[in-house]
Parts: sequence; C-alpha cells; structure tokens
Amino acid sequence: MTPGTLIVDANGNPLHNGFTNPPFTIAIPCSVLADGKPKRPLIIGHGLFGSGRDTVEGFANQASLGGFDLIMGATDWRGLSAPDVENFASSFVVGQIVLKLKNFPALPDRMRQGQLNTLALARMMKTAAFNADPAFQTPSGVGVLVGPQEEEFYFGASLGGIMGLMFTALSPDVVNANVDVPAINFSLLLQRSTDFSQFDDALSLTGLADPMKRALTVGIIHELWVRGEPAGYATHITSNPLEGTNAKNILMTMAWLDQQVSNVATEIAARTLGLPNLVGSLRANMAEIPDEPGPLSSALVIYDTGSFDLGNPAHGPFIAPLANEAPTRNCCDPHGLRGYIPASIEQLRAFLTPGGKITNFCTDVDGVCDANQPSEIPYGDAKPCDPLACP
Repeated sequence: MTPGTLIVDANGNPLHNGFTNPPFTIAIPCSVLADGKPKRPLIIGHGLFGSGRDTVEGFANQASLGGFDLIMGATDWRGLSAPDVENFASSFVVGQIVLKLKNFPALPDRMRQGQLNTLALARMMKTAAFNADPAFQTPSGVGVLVGPQEEEFYFGASLGGIMGLMFTALSPDVVNANVDVPAINFSLLLQRSTDFSQFDDALSLTGLADPMKRALTVGIIHELWVRGEPAGYATHITSNPLEGTNAKNILMTMAWLDQQVSNVATEIAARTLGLPNLVGSLRANMAEIPDEPGPLSSALVIYDTGSFDLGNPAHGPFIAPLANEAPTRNCCDPHGLRGYIPASIEQLRAFLTPGGKITNFCTDVDGVCDANQPSEIPYGDAKPCDPLACP
C-alpha cells in the first residue's frame, strides 16, 4: 500500500483529486418490515484495525438485546482499519509508516480521508438519500430512513470512541453521541497501551533502540498526528462548534483500569470537553470534572467491570502504571468488557432517543457503578471475570 498525503492549495486547503469507493455497511432492523415505519440512523465507529462491516454486524446483534431500533451504518477509519495492517510487516502502518517514519504525514492524512468517508455516509443516511434505492424500501415502497427532520446518532468504542470525538466535531448531522472507552492524544496513549507492544518492537528495528528516544519520537510526531486525531478538534465538540456544525451531547463511558486506552487520557478528554461526572459513576471528586446528578445532556460515566482489584498484589501486573508503560495483557481487560454491562446498555438505549438524556441505571444500595450486582457486571454474570484464571 503506497503512502500518500492530501493534495492541498497554497493556503493548505485540500483539493479534489478524483473519486474513491470506500466500503460501507448498513444494517436495517427487521422491525421496519414488521411495522412499515422508517427508522432513525446510527453511525457506528469501529475499533483499532477493525472494519465498519464487522462492527455493524456485532453491534446490531447486541442492539437487538438492548432494545435498539435504529438503522446502523459504518465505513472504515482509513489509516487504522483492517486493510491498513494486512500482511503486517509490509502493511501500510508497519511497512510504510513505522519502519519509514519519514512517511509519517501520510498517516494523519489517510485518517482524515477516513473521516471524510464517514461524514459522507452520515450525510447520506441523515438526508435519507439511500431511500432512492429499492434495497432501502419496504415492500410497499416506503423508504426505511426517516429523513433530515429527525435526529441522527453516533456510537463508537475504542478507536471508534477516539475517532468518534473528531467525527462529532466535524459532523453537522449528529446530535447525541456515545464515545465508549475513548481518549485524545495518541502520543500519550501509545506506550500506555497493550496494543502498542508489537509496534514498539518494530520501532526499535529502525535504530530507536533506546526507550527514551522512542518515547521522545512518539511525543514529537504528535505535532504531525494532531491534524488527524481528536486532540486538534476537541474544543469544538460540546461548545464553540465549528462553522456549519452544532454543539453535541456526549456520553463518554470509561472502563476503570482499562489496559488499552489509558484512564489518564480519557480523563483529559473529559476535561477538555468540559464534561461533568454523572453521580453514580465509579469515581467522584476528580479535578476539574464536577459531579452532577442526572439526567444530563452530556457526561462522563466510569464503570468498574470488577476485573482488577487495586488491593490485591496478585493483580498488580495487570493494572496500568502511572508512567508511560503498558500493563501485562490479561483476558479480563476491562476495555472490551465494559460495553456489555446491562446497566450501561440501558443507559445507552435511553440516550440514543430523540431528546435522550444520561441517567444512572446502576441500582444497588449505593447507586454506584461498581460491579456489585449482575446488572453492573459484564454480560449480567453473577461474578466478574477472574484475571488469575486466565489461560
């Protein structure tokens, strides 16, 4: 895969340079055929090196359990999607970027193209442009998408939460957005993530054997990366919207002791957006994140999956250190489990409705989302995942 940067004019504005056909997937719920009523659109953002298709299919299955009734669509976050790491050593990310850092500007530019693709898909779903195609019509000829008069929503987890923040800053169409286990600033995230270890090894092959030099390199390239990640756009999401866009309502859900997306980076994102912390969230009294009771239009909500115990020395290796180091990977990583907490699914279902607000659905004695009962534990299990029982 050949690296390339955006073609721009003398003022740095991108220029049109032909056409592309990005893949996209749209899932229409069977309820459309049952009741014949058009549905609202939900844009989905996939995780790191995933794809829009796989994520729509996975979320549609979960959504059927959570009571959602939305038409879901996604494309790929170009630059950090599955095709970008095919044939790992020679892939776009490794072969053309990590091993050839002089090409690094091609990565954020490719990510910006991924944003443009997603914005175009969101606009087509919002305006019900797809209804002109018979595949988007009921047997009676009614279009399945409601049209521009109704709200459009967003959901993305992990990379979908991170790039979802950039997307919400740029989108003129979305109103309510759930960014799950998100953050800003990749230079802060990378070395604190279990996902980065193989790329860190690849960096050392370029001659950056000194860990300090690798850390400095990651920090310096942020100045190039920031145009293609949410750190450059975060102040235009919940307030001060960019021209032609609207301020968004953001539900930011964080997994306590996340091994892949540092809690530190998520909290920085919450502070930057000016989010309050919903009363019932696991933590309270955080600096510059005021605690406020629901219902709220925007909020940070921290969930404990119950996986790791700070007081148990045996869990120590799995808990992310405060320094820019990654923990030991473990099958009970809260990162991928948080989204399956029943109370959280109910919270999301209530939020992704017209005028939806953020309410606490953790209902044990103290009302805190601390994994003390099945509705607060991933999958509604009786007990949390046991990190010492992992293979």
